[in-house]
Amino acid sequence: MLYLMMLKKKWFTLIEMMIVIAVFSVGVLAVLRMVLYNMSVMDGIETKTTATFLAKESMDLVYSLRDSNRLAWLPWNCVVNRAYQETDVDLDMVCRDYLFSWNMDSFWQIGFDPEEIISVSKADFTSSFDKKLEDNALYLLSWEQLGSIVYTYDTQWSPTIFARYVVFTGVVENGKILPMDRIVKVESHVLYRRWLTTGDVVLESFIWNY
Repeated sequence: MLYLMMLKKKWFTLIEMMIVIAVFSVGVLAVLRMVLYNMSVMDGIETKTTATFLAKESMDLVYSLRDSNRLAWLPWNCVVNRAYQETDVDLDMVCRDYLFSWNMDSFWQIGFDPEEIISVSKADFTSSFDKKLEDNALYLLSWEQLGSIVYTYDTQWSPTIFARYVVFTGVVENGKILPMDRIVKVESHVLYRRWLTTGDVVLESFIWNY
């Protein structure tokens, strides 16, 4: 009789241990799931924040280009030829291109080159997200000695998950497009793909010819 009672107590102990282990496992899995979810949320916030800063950067560069052109008495949408001389008076020598023209949407890559000089080049329009991400990809250049990080279109540097392009369009008022020599709408797009998540951060503004 004593043996049966001890055996019965032993089985109860094993069952109790199994229940405790099961409850503990469920609790641990719930905590791990919450931790992983929070990490995913924080990673998403960091990615969107970086994308927003990159979009703001190109918008600031557009205004900087406009202001630099006006100070140099050049057309406000001029893409300056770096090889031009101050003595050149022919605009075809000074301006290698123009950021926009009448009634024409234009797409550009505007950023920094490895020498931290503003670089401007045309971007091809495509409706495909993957193609935009590939054609306008940004690469990371870091100078530890300078303590600065630069995103560039130069493919020799480290690839990132981001791509960026800028769109210039006409401003529509009362069904008509306003003269683009006065005001232009600017859209700065930053695309990204992080694992299975994709996004497109867009900042919009207007730029005036003052």
